[in-house]
Amino acid sequence: MKDLACCIWALPGSAAQQLTAAAALGFRVIDVRPNVLSDTAAWEAATNLSLTLSCVAISHGLPEGASLVSDIEAAQALPLMEGWIADASVRGARTTYVVPPVQVDGLDTYGKRLVRLAAHAASMGVRLCIEHFPGSILPTAADTLTFLDTVGHPNLYLLMDAGHLSMSNEGFASTARSAGRRLGYLHLDDNDGVHDQHLGLTEGIITADQLQDLFVALAEKNADCGISLELHPQLPDPAASLGRSRDLLTSLTS
Repeated sequence: MKDLACCIWALPGSAAQQLTAAAALGFRVIDVRPNVLSDTAAWEAATNLSLTLSCVAISHGLPEGASLVSDIEAAQALPLMEGWIADASVRGARTTYVVPPVQVDGLDTYGKRLVRLAAHAASMGVRLCIEHFPGSILPTAADTLTFLDTVGHPNLYLLMDAGHLSMSNEGFASTARSAGRRLGYLHLDDNDGVHDQHLGLTEGIITADQLQDLFVALAEKNADCGISLELHPQLPDPAASLGRSRDLLTSLTS
């Protein structure tokens, strides 16, 4: 898969070392967290390695007391996140995303905070996605799609995570079809169906047939979304798991 991205936090070391390792594995597209956006050494490495930025996880790395949970915390978080969206755009990213909190002071209010971010992202030519996350206020993809319908902003999308779908017992292909144009990004990783382990593909319960069906559904819907491998850095050999997962996806989509 030519445009398959690697979440560089799956690899050990500094950001520059992670980028070098990702390139050595054959990746040419990367996802990062906001702390990397201001890392000069990392971007010198990325430029030298001809790496392209796909997506930034803008709810990661917020300082203590800054979040989208309450008005007071959002007053601190929103300007930071808007700045990260702007930085992501400058670096060439097409997509950003947030992970929902465990609780908020109201889904309607949370939606309004996301609308502000989505509007800002739209002005920068960047998508804003919401990742369904077990244990959060939006634990399933179905819940998240319903929330997106309720909020109704055209620049809010679903980030669909294969590992999370396994945990909530939601089908890969059926969720992609249900999401339709609202599918903005795709994380691929595996687990045992209970714990969010971020294993390599088919190292848990996910099968090659499930992945094949997913790509059929994406093709049917002409899905316009980036795809990234999001594995755990503490796997026995994360680089090997990334390489095997990439090779499997290449074989399924060639």
